[in-house]
Amino acid sequence: MIKTQVAIIGAGPVGCVAAYYLAQNGIDVVLAENGPACAAGLRASTFHPPTLEMLDPLGVTDDLIGADGSNSIVRKLMGVEFDGFTYPEKFLCLTTEEPLEEHLENLALVNYVSDPKEWAVLLRVPSLWRVLVPADSDVADSDLLSDAKKEAVFGGLINKPEVETHHRTIYRVHQRVAKNFRKGRVSIIGDSAHLNNPLGGFGMNSGILKEGANADPLLSQFDRERQTQTHDFVQAQTKLNMAYMREGASGEHGLRKAAMQKLVDNADERRALLLRQSMIESVREAQLKAA
Repeated sequence: MIKTQVAIIGAGPVGCVAAYYLAQNGIDVVLAENGPACAAGLRASTFHPPTLEMLDPLGVTDDLIGADGSNSIVRKLMGVEFDGFTYPEKFLCLTTEEPLEEHLENLALVNYVSDPKEWAVLLRVPSLWRVLVPADSDVADSDLLSDAKKEAVFGGLINKPEVETHHRTIYRVHQRVAKNFRKGRVSIIGDSAHLNNPLGGFGMNSGILKEGANADPLLSQFDRERQTQTHDFVQAQTKLNMAYMREGASGEHGLRKAAMQKLVDNADERRALLLRQSMIESVREAQLKAA
């Protein structure tokens, strides 16, 4: 039997960060992971500025932290409901070493493509490009993972169907939030506590994020502040992002595009948008509430 002050279940990015800083602060911690090795296909690809700024020592308590993902055993053992809904689409994620930047002009490291027929997300991670596309939930997984589907995706994207892939993954997209983030001495964080679609890079960042330098370390305050932030910003923003990607060339899409174009001539509104999308604004609001 291993005796420890804190047990963290799940070695994803959120669980690893929590374990690292607890250990750095002299707390005995055990990080448990069901997989045989570190995950090679993490969905998280974007670090928002507050996440980078807040990778400082975290507050510590003698509790169990559940960071074991959307199917969290810790959350189920706590008996906490996971309210919300699941989008009808599946997501298909393909990874490749193919240099997409040589096929598509002005390609950034993070690209969101809105199209009336099939939207897409193109993300550059250290050694691979990740291509994310929606898929009909009625299509069999075997068909989505087939060479024919892969060739259709890359044939339409870069007119090169014979691209080699490293991973082909299917997952469902959820918008769910646990009714409580703690119960007694047990807390849940990351996907264990809140799921949102990956459009915007808010999943990992909202899991690692710490509300305010002077935040009360009590878990009750953690629960209250995380609930507010998740509902008021993360869930609202990711639902909006999903709707925007689905709209394609619709009238509403045109109105939003026109509004974005106006930001080019308005420095104050442009700065406000960047603060909001980078999660800096939500962090500042949380800090004011905690002061």
